[in-house]
Order: sequence, then structure tokens, then C-alpha cells
Amino acid sequence: MRQPITFEIARHYRQLTEQETADLVDAIADMVVAFVKTRKIELAPKPEQGASATPAPTPDPERN
Repeated sequence: MRQPITFEIARHYRQLTEQETADLVDAIADMVVAFVKTRKIELAPKPEQGASATPAPTPDPERN
């Protein structure tokens, strides 16, 4: 059996300045808004061809 490949990950980071933090927050907020707007369009029900805009009548409970 082959040995699994192992590797080390080195992460280099530093504390962001106040301006860098604000820029990052703005960029992430823009991405979230764009995503939600895109999903909202995709998830919106598509009107059927020739269907009326009036809702279907509610069933009468006494008829069941």
C-alpha cells in the first residue's frame, strides 16, 4: 500500500490595519450582496406561459 503524501502548510499573516479591515469588510459585503441578488433572481418563480396573475381559489373545507 502506498504511503499518503504529506506536506506542511506555512501560513504567513499579520494583523490588518484599521483601513485594511474596513476595505476587507466592504469587499466581503459587496460579494454577499451580489450573491444574494443573483440567487434571488435564480430562485424567483418563473411565470408560466398564458397563466393568469390571479391566485388559485382556496379549497372549501366543507366539500372534503
